[in-house]
Amino acid sequence: MKTTLKLAVIGALMAIGVAETKAAAAKTIWVQPVNFTLTAWTDGVAKSARITTKDVIQALSGVNGSVTNPVFSKSAQLLFKMDTTSSNNTQILVVRDGKPKVDTDVTGFFGFNDLVSINGANVVISSATVTTNFKISKHNLNEFDFAGSGLSFEVAGFSAETKKSLVGLNVTVTQAASADVLGSGSTSTADVVIHGGIALGGGRLEAP
Repeated sequence: MKTTLKLAVIGALMAIGVAETKAAAAKTIWVQPVNFTLTAWTDGVAKSARITTKDVIQALSGVNGSVTNPVFSKSAQLLFKMDTTSSNNTQILVVRDGKPKVDTDVTGFFGFNDLVSINGANVVISSATVTTNFKISKHNLNEFDFAGSGLSFEVAGFSAETKKSLVGLNVTVTQAASADVLGSGSTSTADVVIHGGIALGGGRLEAP
């Protein structure tokens, strides 16, 4: 009987410890997959070529930047991350790969700019509606740049974004975003004309 009681007490204490550990690891990092679905045309070539997220990741694999990127596997993901606890909501792009998963910061290989401006001020057509969670819809013209190994491009176009407020965190995040873009770039073999889409979606909170 005493042995049973001791085991029960130990089990309860272990359960409390696990609960405290889980409570300490608050989920404050907003994470979303970044998806590229582009089509490229080469002068004098009848057949177009696809440029996908996997191609972008491959162009980052093993590249020497401010740091040397690891060689990424075929299962690697390109993710947008935002720290909801920082004063300026720090935003970065990472490649997540390996077991256990490791995030490599690749922000420096990308560029993003608003294109619409009047007298130097950005102009955004936006609307807001109050539901259970506060949501904002934004429409704009944006430029997206990428410079990797054997692949680079500068594209721009119409973008649509929906933001929402995260309950309990007092911060607004991108719920979904998409852009219809066109521009030019280069592959390892030729200069190309590019058209297609860039999107964010499927956001979730993770622990740091």
